Amino acid sequence: MASLPEIGFLRRVLYFKDVEEPVLLALWPSFRERRLKKGDVLFRAGDPGEELFLIRDGSIVVSKPVTGRVEQVLSRLASGEVFGEMSVFGDERRRSATCQAEIDTMLYSLDRDSLNRFVTGSPLAAASSSSRWRRSPSSGCATRPIWWPKSRAGGWRRRASTSSTSSGPGPRS
Repeated sequence: MASLPEIGFLRRVLYFKDVEEPVLLALWPSFRERRLKKGDVLFRAGDPGEELFLIRDGSIVVSKPVTGRVEQVLSRLASGEVFGEMSVFGDERRRSATCQAEIDTMLYSLDRDSLNRFVTGSPLAAASSSSRWRRSPSSGCATRPIWWPKSRAGGWRRRASTSSTSSGPGPRS
């Protein structure tokens, strides 16, 4: 069973801040703790992705390969931030960037199946959290354009937005 400090941490994470305590208590056992040493690579661009991560302590550098072994830093993420969700929620199940520990870091991971159980078991809480996934520009790892591919077959669809103006590739609907 989760202790109150652990639930308190989830409440500080944007995506879980409004989720009711009984739902958080039920979800907590699905999280797995993961520790990285400075310089450890959690995953590389192109790796399969089956889980998202919450940073408990430490920081993560998000980068993309440019040429050969050269990486372009897209973002630095700190405690309380979430990353890795693009391969869990999106059509593409491969990692879009490389994530590496900038310092010793402690993470909590949540796999796709556990996330699906959360959505199925608590649809209202999941819908509330989902709206935050779509709005948050937390990192290069997490940012999505307003327009994104509908499927691997092609075509574009407009992602739900709270803004009346948008930009990005693809036709407007």
